[in-house]
Order: sequence, then C-alpha cells, then structure tokens
Amino acid sequence: MTLPTTLLSAAVALLVAGGSEVAGAPAQGAADSARPLVVVASPALAADPRARAVIAEADAQLRVPRSPTEQLSVTHLFAARGATIVGAGLDRRVAVDPVAAHYPASRFILLAARPSLQGLETALRVPR
Repeated sequence: MTLPTTLLSAAVALLVAGGSEVAGAPAQGAADSARPLVVVASPALAADPRARAVIAEADAQLRVPRSPTEQLSVTHLFAARGATIVGAGLDRRVAVDPVAAHYPASRFILLAARPSLQGLETALRVPR
C-alpha cells in the first residue's frame, strides 16, 4: 500500500469505529438536561435589557436573526445540535415547520414576538 492509501484506510477505520453520530448532536441516551438552550428572538425582545437578563440567568444562548432566511438558518443549526429552541416572533412557516419535519426530535417553544417576561421565564424553565 502507498502512504496516501494507508492514510485513507486509517481515516475510514476511525470514522467507522467512531460510529455514525452527527457532529454536535447529543449521544444516544444522553440526558435531556444536556440539551443546549437557545432563544431565537425578535429584535424587539432582544432590545429589552430585562429579557436579556432572564435569558442569561437561564444560561441560554441568544440569537437575533434579521430575516426569515436567517431564522431558518439558526433554527436548523440548533435543531441539528439537539437544542431546545425558544422562538420569539419566529416565522413558523419558514423557520419552524420545515425544521421540525426534518428533525422530529427537536423541541420548539414558540412565543409572541414580544412575550411577557413571565412568559419568557416560564418557557426557559422547561426541562431540557
């Protein structure tokens, strides 16, 4: 065998030995508490310092997409990672329904574009 063939064979063997898990996805049997938590928020919600404090206290990531296309990108990325996605003002037809169909185990919690602080706190307390 030549060196490139040997390296290729070794790489394939490592991939096979590593299983078929998607990078960034939780391992099978991983506890739900290991799910990342992300808030995909409207600019109106993200501009509220009290809402930002609630999100930070919940140890959630905050993403503020500027268009439905960016919403789709963010929800797709985090659904692929197995995250719980709290959406505030998401375009359901564009950014939620197709992602939920592709990742049926994904968890979405949908809120109004500018939910009450109590509603946001409640959504962020869900078990991951």
